[in-house]
Amino acid sequence: MIYFSARDELKDMQSLLAQFENIVSIERVTRERLRAEGAQYLGPYDMFKRIREESARSNPAYAELRVSYAKLVPKADKICDREGISWHRQGRAAPLEGGSTFQGSLFGFVLNRPSDLMDIDTDVRDTANQCIGVLERKSSKELSQLINPLYWIGKAVIWIVRLPYTILELSGFDVQKIQEHMIARLFQLLYVIGLIWILLRFGLSSAIDLGSLIAP
Repeated sequence: MIYFSARDELKDMQSLLAQFENIVSIERVTRERLRAEGAQYLGPYDMFKRIREESARSNPAYAELRVSYAKLVPKADKICDREGISWHRQGRAAPLEGGSTFQGSLFGFVLNRPSDLMDIDTDVRDTANQCIGVLERKSSKELSQLINPLYWIGKAVIWIVRLPYTILELSGFDVQKIQEHMIARLFQLLYVIGLIWILLRFGLSSAIDLGSLIAP
C-alpha cells in the first residue's frame, strides 16, 4: 500500500533530520571546545577529521548517531531522487579550503565533509524538509483514499472493466495493439455499457465517476 510506504519514508526522513541536528550539535560543541583550548588549526580537511575523533572520544552517543544516520542516507537519496528533489552536489572547494573537487550525496557529506569550512547545514535542512513536505502531502492523500469507500468501489469497477484485457495480457497478447483496434474499442464500449447497466440495476448511483471507467 502506498500510504504505508509513504508513512515509513516520512518517518525515515524525520529521523534523518533529527539525527543530523544531533550530530552537528555535538560537532559544534567539540569545535568550540578545541578553539577555547587553543588547539592548533590543522587545515580544512584534517581539522574536520580531528573534530570527528574528539567528538567520538568525548560523547559516546556520537558514534552511534553516525552509524544510524549512515544507514538512512541511501534511503534519503532514493526518496529525493524519486520525488525530483536535488540531492547530489558537486564542485570545488575554495583555495583557502584546499581547492579539492567533491561530488556525491549532500546527506553523505555530513559524515565526511570535504572541508571543515564547508557549510552544508542549511542545505541539508532545506533538502530534508522539502522531502518531508512532499511525503506529508502524499501520506495525507493516500490516507484519505484508504478510508474512502467510494475510492475502493471505483478501483474495483475499473479492475472489472479491464479484466478482459488483463486476461489477454496474461495470455501473451499485445494489449496495446488490441486496444487500438476498432473492433476492440467497440467491444470495450459494449462491455462497459453492460457493466454500467448491471451496476445501476443493483442500485449503484452516479457516485462513481463513469468517465474514469471507460478510459483505456
